Amino acid sequence: MWYLGKMYDNGWGVEQSDEQAFNWFEQSAKHGDADAQWEVGIMYEIGQWVAEDQKKAFEWYLEAAENDRYSAMNEIGTRYSEGNGVRKSANKATEWYR
Repeated sequence: MWYLGKMYDNGWGVEQSDEQAFNWFEQSAKHGDADAQWEVGIMYEIGQWVAEDQKKAFEWYLEAAENDRYSAMNEIGTRYSEGNGVRKSANKATEWYR
């Protein structure tokens, strides 16, 4: 499911479609795929196919971080540090950076 999302996201062998990319990423993410959770977070962060929503982006990045996606752990630390999509917390930022 994640790979189908990547194919639609990038137009690899199929017509590029943000809608299809999001749908496949979201299905995979709901099944616990950390890479797909990361992709859904990005799509909410930048408003690709879905309305930009920093809180939802944070929630998906957190799912990915809790499933051991290291880039998501760093993103969660940054978001706690900056208060982006979540209440600012230096302590929680430090926890995630570690």
